[in-house]
Amino acid sequence: MNRAAFLNRVRAALGRGPIDPHAGPSRPPVPPAIDDHLVRLVSPDADLAAVFTDAARRVGITVLATRRADLPGVLLDLLAGRSITSAAVSACTGRDAIVRTLAARGVPVIDPSRDGSLDPCFDADLGITEVPAAVAETGSILCATGPDRGRGVSLLPRVHVALVPCSRLLPDLADLFDPGHPLAPRPGPAGTVLITGPSKTADIEGVLITGVHGPAEVIACLITDE
Repeated sequence: MNRAAFLNRVRAALGRGPIDPHAGPSRPPVPPAIDDHLVRLVSPDADLAAVFTDAARRVGITVLATRRADLPGVLLDLLAGRSITSAAVSACTGRDAIVRTLAARGVPVIDPSRDGSLDPCFDADLGITEVPAAVAETGSILCATGPDRGRGVSLLPRVHVALVPCSRLLPDLADLFDPGHPLAPRPGPAGTVLITGPSKTADIEGVLITGVHGPAEVIACLITDE
């Protein structure tokens, strides 16, 4: 069977006419419109805070719902149950209040941008970041680097606290990679990381260990009034 005969059999199976050997190059077919009801697992009309909370908890993230004004008190409660001797805090809304709260409990704040390296974050027990977006479908948080948001704050301390405003919740991954969506990262930062649960690894016997390649504990403070 020659090439033309083979292609005509394929076209016939697709309901298309045979190739005209005298015609010029044909345009590729227009892909069909995507039916959101078939491809989406989470509708934009869903309760995204509830979906995110359920998905995040299933992958090992602790989710705490709070108002922005109550955030310092939530952080104090977190400090009370953990051995935290130092913290790194990225640029975020209300950063000064967070730093004062930590200082009041005797927790010094390390400047994550000091010396332009990751070294300061190795000394921190706690890292606090504010995420530009989060995905409700998978319970994932997005961390993106910038001049005042180094990647070390979310990756190196053993406890990572992510501030997640409800206004930044996306229904699913399709929205994150939609260039027309207002929360999609563009232009893409040099370092963009989707975090779905604490760091995990397993050996050849299938023994799961957390905290080997990153934080052993991830806490999402879901800010409900934003």
